[in-house]
Amino acid sequence: NVFEKQMIRVPSKCHGNTDSVQCVYRTIEILKHSRLKIRRVVEEDNDIVVPLIDAESSLLKEYYGEYYVSEIVRYPNDYRQLIVSEDAEGLPSGVMFLNRRIDVDVLNENFELGPYNGLRKPHENDLFPPESMEPPSETFFASFSGKPQEEMDGGVPIIIPSDQTLEGWERPIEEGSFVSLADQKTNQKNRKRSTLFVDDARTASDDYNKYFLSRILLHGFEDIADDFLRNIDAPSPVESKTKPEEQTGLPTRPVYCGEPNAFVVEIFTVQERIKYRSGRNFLEAAFECFPDLEYCAILLPFSHPPLPLLESFVRVPARSNRDYPMILHVTHRAALLGEIETRAGDPCDLEAVQELLGSIPKADSILADFDVATRKEQSDLHSYVFTWNNKVVGVMILCVEKEVTYIRRRFHVEDYIATKDVPQDAYARVLHFVLMPIFSIHLRHLFSETMRLSGLIVFYYRLTGNALSALTRAQPLAICLTAMVHVRPRRRIEYRFRGLTETDEPDTNREPFSLFMTTPRIITSGNLIFDTKIVVIGASDCGVAVLEQLAFGSTHDSTRFANLTVISPNGLPFENERSPMVASMMPFYGRYCREYRRTVTARSWINVVYGTVIAIDRIDDDPLSSLVEYLIGRVIDRKGKYVTVMRQGNVAYDYLIVTCGLQYQMPQFEAELDAQRTGEFVDRGPPWNCLVLNDDTQAAMCLNKIQLLTNNFEDQKSIILYGRNIDCYCALQGLLESGMDGSWITLIEPPMDQCDSHDSIFYNDCEVHAVVMNAISISGVTILAEWELVDWYLRESTEGTIIEALVLRSKNTTTILDAVSIAFCRAGLMFDGQLVIDPEFRTNDPFIFAAGTGTKYSRRFSAEAWQHKYYNSIEIGERLAKVLRSIIDEQNVETAATTTSKPKKQKTAFPSFRSGHVVACTLPGGYRYLHVHTPGKHGTQQKRVLHREFYGTDMVTGSCESDIGYFRLRLSCYDTVKMITCLSKKDFEVHQMIKLYGMHEKLLNELKTRFQKSLISDFYAYFREPWATALFYDRFDCLRVENRALLLSKTAIPGQSLIDDCISALTKSKWEPMQEMDRRSIEARYAGSVYHQELEDNLLDFLQFYEEDMPVYCTPDKLHELYDDVEYSPLYTEL
Repeated sequence: NVFEKQMIRVPSKCHGNTDSVQCVYRTIEILKHSRLKIRRVVEEDNDIVVPLIDAESSLLKEYYGEYYVSEIVRYPNDYRQLIVSEDAEGLPSGVMFLNRRIDVDVLNENFELGPYNGLRKPHENDLFPPESMEPPSETFFASFSGKPQEEMDGGVPIIIPSDQTLEGWERPIEEGSFVSLADQKTNQKNRKRSTLFVDDARTASDDYNKYFLSRILLHGFEDIADDFLRNIDAPSPVESKTKPEEQTGLPTRPVYCGEPNAFVVEIFTVQERIKYRSGRNFLEAAFECFPDLEYCAILLPFSHPPLPLLESFVRVPARSNRDYPMILHVTHRAALLGEIETRAGDPCDLEAVQELLGSIPKADSILADFDVATRKEQSDLHSYVFTWNNKVVGVMILCVEKEVTYIRRRFHVEDYIATKDVPQDAYARVLHFVLMPIFSIHLRHLFSETMRLSGLIVFYYRLTGNALSALTRAQPLAICLTAMVHVRPRRRIEYRFRGLTETDEPDTNREPFSLFMTTPRIITSGNLIFDTKIVVIGASDCGVAVLEQLAFGSTHDSTRFANLTVISPNGLPFENERSPMVASMMPFYGRYCREYRRTVTARSWINVVYGTVIAIDRIDDDPLSSLVEYLIGRVIDRKGKYVTVMRQGNVAYDYLIVTCGLQYQMPQFEAELDAQRTGEFVDRGPPWNCLVLNDDTQAAMCLNKIQLLTNNFEDQKSIILYGRNIDCYCALQGLLESGMDGSWITLIEPPMDQCDSHDSIFYNDCEVHAVVMNAISISGVTILAEWELVDWYLRESTEGTIIEALVLRSKNTTTILDAVSIAFCRAGLMFDGQLVIDPEFRTNDPFIFAAGTGTKYSRRFSAEAWQHKYYNSIEIGERLAKVLRSIIDEQNVETAATTTSKPKKQKTAFPSFRSGHVVACTLPGGYRYLHVHTPGKHGTQQKRVLHREFYGTDMVTGSCESDIGYFRLRLSCYDTVKMITCLSKKDFEVHQMIKLYGMHEKLLNELKTRFQKSLISDFYAYFREPWATALFYDRFDCLRVENRALLLSKTAIPGQSLIDDCISALTKSKWEPMQEMDRRSIEARYAGSVYHQELEDNLLDFLQFYEEDMPVYCTPDKLHELYDDVEYSPLYTEL
């Protein structure tokens, strides 16, 4: 068979007859895919190499003609090398252009190259600031020192002459995409073919196993925050134009005086059949071309497609306040040559580990845990060291995860593993993971080996909020996040019956954390990382949903975006610790809050630029332009695609997403308006005591300022609150809860719109409106209804200022920031009061997308009722992320043939959004309020009365002032829940009530029938009963999807399917509600059918599988256990 022919059979040791027992078959990759034969390019290769490059891009051929490869070989120099691989016929199958001219000073200014010694050789005059990591001692390298291999087969050391400086080089590689290939200074004869790389892999690795380890250990390692959380303590990389580094307070950078120690890959292309296995062979040969250099670098544009070659490179993060137009990838020859091994830690490794961690701050805890793990036999800690040619280059410390149930109940770990199949003792927590960055290309191999040695299957890593900052973290951050996946948090069921309490609650002093995990399947599958630079303007709910969907993706999505940036004046919402009073001033819209942000560390993948966009520079694409002009404009000349941030600089982008939305603005008063009428557009600036509340940061500033003015709410001051909406009343309650007396506050309600009523604030619920306004009056707040804020005066007196603070919250003043709207108009984007988009979220620029409340569809669609402001912003953001992801995926898989094909016709159908619109807050009087309604534009109360058949059925229990609280449910004409309103002075389960939206009343235990028969007096108590537990379980939606697919399926017998019966009945009634006789006939046929049995089996399997989380149901296993001893019980035996 195929195994006998292609693999080697390994028989069992324990059996004599090896033909009748199970055996193992093994093979070696080199037997199936032999190493490529790589040599230098000769002049005769021009006719094959040029078409090979031209298949990828025709720019070189158009710039330099058809014989540029021949000219380079004919006129060689001492800094460029060209190598090719040969196929079985001896013809070139791949080519790589190498150049040792690289401006390392420019790269050091823009990238964090500290772990790589600035891509320079060590020098005695190198300077390091006190706060940076010092190089290890010379004693540490004494055992590794050796004579470098200066003479190698087919390679001659090349040294830059002393009179030639970096400034004197003609054209550094990073200034453009390609360097001049025809201008040469030397003229030599064609060299003979000489093979640089031989088939024996051990020959090459043995040459480097001594000398180059000392080079990589010297400055070979920094805090791992450079990789993932590189911008936690400072804004994300932007091009700073205002202050030099010394004036901004940034730490002084190291100064490297050695010679450049890297070469760059200029061009690399291979045939399709070998592209997945050729990169490693080419790199090993490339290092032979430059035996005196230790690093290889690649500079790529952000929009490059995923390349298999990059699996051997480490991405270098950009410096803070820098926005270099390309991405730098670096690899070291030691990472490619030599043996990487994993073994259990030993007490004799302590000295080597201590020397390895000597230059890392806050590494004492690692040494202490390593000592405990290696010396105590009964310790729960396990240590493993990673060695390169028997020299320690990394260490991992694990502990047995004892809180498996706690984690499983709070995170969606079942998206990646089948918890029933994993033993309870097969879980581990990664406490410390330290590895030299150049070896991080072997992360997956190291994890796999550690799992094999330890016998563990699942590795967890907990990332706490304090670990995000170098100032607050207690230990170095782990480097292993690239080999792990982020696990989404779960919504917990809140039990409130029969005294049931949680049995896995953590200690009270435990800090919340976000969870990362890896398994053997995750390690072997891998992910595609896209470097496309996506910039999001605005950290609204819609913008944050876009970022999280792109960064984390769905469970089964193998693509990730690693170059995401958000521009916002106050950063990501709920990122900083705030007072509970601040949280009470902001409504909750369904997902984002402080508790959610603690378990989802967005900053591990998202850069943040603090500021306001004041200009957008974009490229106008001409559809008639040639492919070369398109590539030049998109890849090489990136100066036309950037946004300007106030007091920050420029941020380049590949795709720009605008999600700034509508915000409350500072008022413009008579003096400023009069100046504008005369043509004097002068920004007078808001008064110091005029405040707006758009996010938690502004709420905290408002509360702190009022607390300062009132001497911690002890001195009476006048506070004016302007607005008429839920946001305003929520802010009012926050001020009252903070300790402020109601008599200090004056509430000014602006005039209503002509078609609105007083109760439209609370979605036409007059009972809620009446009780809230009554609570405001009882609290002592002065209400001025139907007043409008016209002007603002500050009058000084002996007693002080008349008005100390103003909180401006008004539905009528939500607009786009003036600076942002001006930037849209100046950029040529279609702006009609709001940014104009099409159904695919596109603006009139193909690289700029927009979504959220700050957008509108073009008037030619006549789609006022479909505007985004009427729908759930989080769902809109996730849909936009999926659209953008599909566009980028399509661009990366396009071939040259499809590039020239006709463009696809854009869709004109509007996207459908189903998630309900959610708002929850605390209103004056201490009322807990929740409202969920169907998305879309809703008409006035009078219009809804005219369409009573579509209005549905209202069911109400309790009242606003009763002890049980007010609960209103509205069913649609199809008996599904379309609106939920809860108002109570007692706390209730907000997330569980939100889950009721969209469910059919039959699913709610015949809710409509029970209510009509007066069997339900309190909806709060009704939905807290044990039977409803499964409805609020986060996996219940999966059961509903499975059951729906079952009901829509067809049986093997034609005409016997449930869907066929329903279609026949609807066709008979001409698609009106089916006749009662037909409905009863379908129900009778369904009872006892295969559909009925399958649905019951699905439900029982669901309850039994999640019995540990929902112990309130009597499953078949519980019933069997209950009656297990009945036969032998004396109560049931004959006397």
